[in-house]
Amino acid sequence: MGANRSNYRTMSSEPPDGDEQAAVPRSGTTVVAETESLLNDVNGHARPLLPASSSNPNVDDDADADADANYDANYDALRAILPTLIISILLGLVSGTLYGFGRYARRLKKVLNFTQSQVQRLGICMDCGNYVGHPLTGLIYDRKGPVFSCLVAAVVVFVGYWRIRWTMLNHHHEEEELSPADSFWLNLAFSGVGFGSGLGYISGLGSTTKALLKLSSNGGGSSSEYFGTGIGLVAASYGLSSTLVGLTYHYLPGLPSFFLFWALIVPTVNLSAATMFSRQAKEEEQVEEEEEEEIEEESLAGSLPESSMQRNLSFSDMVRLSSLNLEDPLVVELDAVSHASHGSHAGSHAVSNPNNSTTFEELATGEDAPGIAAWDSWKKLEFWLLFASFSCASGCGLLVINNLSTMVQSMGGSDSLAGTLIIVLSISNVCGRVLMGILGDSRTSTSPSLRRIWLLQGVNLTMVIAMILGYIGGQHKICLAIMVIMVALAYGGSWVLIVALASNLFGQDHFGKDYGLLALGPALSGLIFNEASARWYEEHAPNNTCIGRECYQTAYLAAGVVALMGNVVTSILYKTQLRKEH
Repeated sequence: MGANRSNYRTMSSEPPDGDEQAAVPRSGTTVVAETESLLNDVNGHARPLLPASSSNPNVDDDADADADANYDANYDALRAILPTLIISILLGLVSGTLYGFGRYARRLKKVLNFTQSQVQRLGICMDCGNYVGHPLTGLIYDRKGPVFSCLVAAVVVFVGYWRIRWTMLNHHHEEEELSPADSFWLNLAFSGVGFGSGLGYISGLGSTTKALLKLSSNGGGSSSEYFGTGIGLVAASYGLSSTLVGLTYHYLPGLPSFFLFWALIVPTVNLSAATMFSRQAKEEEQVEEEEEEEIEEESLAGSLPESSMQRNLSFSDMVRLSSLNLEDPLVVELDAVSHASHGSHAGSHAVSNPNNSTTFEELATGEDAPGIAAWDSWKKLEFWLLFASFSCASGCGLLVINNLSTMVQSMGGSDSLAGTLIIVLSISNVCGRVLMGILGDSRTSTSPSLRRIWLLQGVNLTMVIAMILGYIGGQHKICLAIMVIMVALAYGGSWVLIVALASNLFGQDHFGKDYGLLALGPALSGLIFNEASARWYEEHAPNNTCIGRECYQTAYLAAGVVALMGNVVTSILYKTQLRKEH
């Protein structure tokens, strides 16, 4: 229908004036376009289509009226999704607390009389609970929906933070060591906080995706116009969570009060979200029932039911959309479905997929399309090259994120400096995600895959330079601040690139499995980097506290070498993909 209208406008854009207009013969294509436009309207009702001619004085009035109606419809639609967007942003703000671990690690180490290895193990547990838990959190959301997910997240995070706080209160003397049982439960509590936080974030991201998709399907604008902005806001709020961690730690008196605050605020936001999502689900069920009755009454044969556009997207689709990649085939398919739902009977062809990728209906239900090949991405050399490159880059990022407080301490810096650098790290992390999304979507002569691989190579190179800067001048405030900015920009950008590259290189049929396996890279590299740095730190800390350049010098050097290896691996990936495309 959209194509027919376009053809008609093209043929009518320069109509003859006066009596000559009637003498001009009309082609068969024009007649078909006019006939279909007359018989088929957005809702299946007949509506005459007037030629776009200056001789018709009502055309401008009709256009102005349609523009006003579209504006009002878009405004009402945006107001409708605003509550979902706000609660999802709040979920993001309280779910990215793992990035703020480095802010209070120094104090935690002192209160619990931990070694550097022991305190780093807590940060590793939080990271692993989040990253390793990705497949499970995605499965919970896909199967149970946002209401159940938020309820589980509220309980898990509350229990985790409450257990951490209980440990703080019952450890009366800093000279005492925790028992093995208490250490075990403390590690498990940090893992639970990471897992629950990830589940809450997925619930917010998925609900926003669903709301924006529904807005697009109902005529509230193109999906690319709203998806990028809405999903970007939720993703940015997740990156800004460490700023809240830094501020609350600074202003609240002591670790018990700090953990009590987060034990209450995270479940409160998740429970509020569950309440709102539950209310929305009931309203949507009522609307769907009314729409189904209306469809039955009007007997719209061949039209795409609106209810099919209101299903939950799978975890895989949400991850892809969160990369802000507007060229992603999923976004293109959503646009096609959106236009088809407002077209004629021919609209069903608008969602045809020449590349045999998964259709929207299959993506929405999480079912494989007929004929999809078995999952074999992990058997390909390119997959493990990408895994290695991402692991090298993210490992350097987690080294700085989890050790920032003790890095400041090793140079004799104050606790307020550590708080300031945490905020700088948070903002740079967000900027890196947005910047890399824009650069990845920029139109150049190279293919999207090659362009993003090249950017990933730049991420590893940035990590190399940052680690060299830390090795040479890590004891100077300016050098440390510049290193933190570079690392945070590169680390945030790597997450955007890996999502897009997984889709570009290996397709969408098994994207969830591909992403879940790739996401284990940061957990593995973070474990190795932080364990090794803690060991090297302790070699120069006779009193459990290291002051001086040697505290992290070896760690900077080793991380720089690993990032350089990641750069080489990415170069091999680039050349491999280049040969494939040519």
